[in-house]
Amino acid sequence: MRSGIVPLANRWGMHARLAFHLASEAGRFTCAVRLGNHGRSADGKEIMSLLMLEAVPGDELRLETQGDDEDAAYDALTNFLLNDAKLL
Repeated sequence: MRSGIVPLANRWGMHARLAFHLASEAGRFTCAVRLGNHGRSADGKEIMSLLMLEAVPGDELRLETQGDDEDAAYDALTNFLLNDAKLL
C-alpha cells in the first residue's frame, strides 16, 4: 500500500465535475483507491463517495492506493490533484 497527504488545489473544493474527473482518472487503474478527509473515507472510483468527503479548497486529502499498479496510480492521482484539478 502507498499513502500520503495531497492538498486539494481546486479553488472550489470537491464539486461534481472534479469528482467525475478524479473518479475517471482513478478508474484507469486496477488497484483500490481511497481518499480521506476530516475522518471521512471515500472510494476514489465513486463520484458520490468523493462528493461526500465535503472537501474544501486547501484541505489535505489522505490518498491511499493498494494493488498491482498502486505506484502508478498514486503518482497519477497526486499529479491530478496538484495540477489538473486547478483547471476544473
